[in-house]
Amino acid sequence: MSSQALKGDMAEFKADLKASMAESKADMTASMTDFKADIKASMAESKADMTASMTDFKADIKASMAESKADIKASLADLKGDLGKTEDRWLNVAQEGYSERRLVEFIKDPQLRMLEPPAVTVKRK
Repeated sequence: MSSQALKGDMAEFKADLKASMAESKADMTASMTDFKADIKASMAESKADMTASMTDFKADIKASMAESKADIKASLADLKGDLGKTEDRWLNVAQEGYSERRLVEFIKDPQLRMLEPPAVTVKRK
């Protein structure tokens, strides 16, 4: 093989290599563009999922708060009813003539305040 033929082969090899490198560069650029688009789409999807999750979480919190509020209202209504019953018992005791001083002493005792009033023994002169 002559040096002229060798030079021709070398030039052809360089041209093929340049073309191959240019093609590889174009392929890599296209792949990178696709990768960036996929990342953007994935991030948008994740953001949408997180927004939906946050919306669900807020709805759950609101429902839980409403349920707690209803429970508290029911408990307060029960407490008011119990207090009303206790007040009625005390009024009955007072009307039956139980000594006011003994009633006051009983009411002042914090442990006895919510209990039944003492038994009434009416002794009138």
